[in-house]
Amino acid sequence: MNSSCELDESDYEGEEEEEAAEEDQGEDSVDIDVAVSLFDDYSSPSVHTVWAHMREIHGFDMQRFRAMFAPFTDYHRLSLVNYLRHAQKDGRDVKQVASAITKDSPFWMDDKYLQPVMADDRLLWDTDGDEEWEDAGAYEGASAAQLGGPSESEERIAALTEQLMRARAVIARLTSEQDEGEDGNTQRGRGPFRAPEDSAYFDSYSYDAIHREMIMDEVRTGAYQDFIMHNKEMFEGKIVLDVGCGSGILSLFAARAGAKLVVGVDASTSIVHKARRIVKDNGMADRIKIIAAKVEEIELSLAGGTLIARSVDGTLLSTEAPGDPQQTAADVPPGCPEDPFRCDLIVSEWFGYALFYESMVYSVLHAREKWLVSGGLIVPNRVEVKVYAADFDARLGEEVDRWEQPVFGLDLSTLSPATDPSYVATPLVECVSPDQLVSPPYQLKTIDLLTITRTELEHFREPFFIQCNRGDSVTPEQHSPYGRTITSIVLFFDVFFDPSSEVYGHTSQRERPTGAEGSGRCMWFSTGPKSPPTHWKQTILHLRGKDGRRLRISLPCGSSQQQRVGSGNTRTDGEGEGDGSPVPVVSSSPDGKVTLRGHLQVTPHHDNFRHISVAVELRGVVSESHGLSPLLVNTYDMR
Repeated sequence: MNSSCELDESDYEGEEEEEAAEEDQGEDSVDIDVAVSLFDDYSSPSVHTVWAHMREIHGFDMQRFRAMFAPFTDYHRLSLVNYLRHAQKDGRDVKQVASAITKDSPFWMDDKYLQPVMADDRLLWDTDGDEEWEDAGAYEGASAAQLGGPSESEERIAALTEQLMRARAVIARLTSEQDEGEDGNTQRGRGPFRAPEDSAYFDSYSYDAIHREMIMDEVRTGAYQDFIMHNKEMFEGKIVLDVGCGSGILSLFAARAGAKLVVGVDASTSIVHKARRIVKDNGMADRIKIIAAKVEEIELSLAGGTLIARSVDGTLLSTEAPGDPQQTAADVPPGCPEDPFRCDLIVSEWFGYALFYESMVYSVLHAREKWLVSGGLIVPNRVEVKVYAADFDARLGEEVDRWEQPVFGLDLSTLSPATDPSYVATPLVECVSPDQLVSPPYQLKTIDLLTITRTELEHFREPFFIQCNRGDSVTPEQHSPYGRTITSIVLFFDVFFDPSSEVYGHTSQRERPTGAEGSGRCMWFSTGPKSPPTHWKQTILHLRGKDGRRLRISLPCGSSQQQRVGSGNTRTDGEGEGDGSPVPVVSSSPDGKVTLRGHLQVTPHHDNFRHISVAVELRGVVSESHGLSPLLVNTYDMR
């Protein structure tokens, strides 16, 4: 990876060649700021104008396709647009192709048509200008009678949301893969979308500061060291693979514990050079080999005990520090057969913000399937994904009020967060004070790295039933002036180092007792708000109403009071702005506790596999303007 900003004459020549190539690409290379018609070369910055053009000039009416399905979802929209793009690209009569489409046309079920034909095709995602488009928001505001009752409507909207997130996950996967080659091998991450996402991702780890921060995260690094050094018998004489090795700190721990060979792999070339030097400085170069490559793009073998690393095209890859003798084809032991590489353990620190950010977990699964021996161990091997309900009402209100007042003697209320749709739609990564929590932690899912599949992770969607505390459990002065509220969901994760598959009870932050003799010592750590802070902090998802403004669910201060919901500046006690009509939400138990129920879904982002999309579905929410909304969907992009 070249991070230099210098350009020589060859760089300029390359730019000219790229510009010429772009001119030859025709309609596949378009201005990302315009939408392009499905039937001709007409384009416009306004998506609405393009849809109107297709309707008026070509008679293309989306009403016909919406009538085929109930509801017509983003999943159908993707398939339809890409199907017609294929027809357009193949030179067929697109109007004739469109007129022949029926509900039973096979392309609706073909995942091929979830992959974009045109890069940054605004007709796939930008629905703001399409007045006839019905998305999840239209159903959020519908009454129970309009949707056929809460049960039926919940099923329909849940299906819509699941299809949308599935479609986006498939697109993220397809656009990060290279087309299958002549040898039948598919190489992840080497397709046309690798450069903008993977290059930026790996380049971000070329700076020393991020590695210093991770190493000095005592909770994180200390847990790995404690587990490895207190379970030396698991590492002695073993082969260990360190996925995403970075500075090599985990490889050094494994070698110190007695591993006979540790193979570290990282695609950030800059940090690999430093990791090799660190390994040499600590006298472990004979047992630790560091490779600069993506895990998905290397082939490993052993010849007479010597590690052989090759790229997928067969090129030998270096495992030595700069200035040291480099391996060449002549160094491969002559006449010595190359045995397939297998490892006894995989160590990796793959966690990102909200656990899934950066999507590194898929590299761990790839390594598991390709190289881990039967009965091998992944360190750590288990993660629990958890959420809290939280009250940020006072803080959010203060931030709005600050801009409603004169700033430096000027009226800057136009910049108020209350007028900014992204204000509550953007996930926040920060340390949450335990005082802001209004529920016990709720465990969404346990991820076992030895058994979880890629498909399961790409379609992570789990229900939650968060039982919140009563509003009088803390003095109202510590929170909203109207009492305690639910405004947000806080996402975090706990990490477990379990040598056996048994589950033990917690005894301390770092160590738990063994369940059977010889099973080793178990370690764990939490990234939650009630534990020592880590560099992952927590991820805050502020809830929004149908109008896009912050949602506020009141917690009762007594068993007879029902919880109420408000959106924006509408108070929930029948006073202040809005129509003042108090409305109950979700379910309340006789002891005054509120159960917040719904689903949380996480998928890779559709236009960058390293980013993630999060959806929070709240069920049984009542809004003041539209009555019962069986499902209120909030979506968030972590970029």
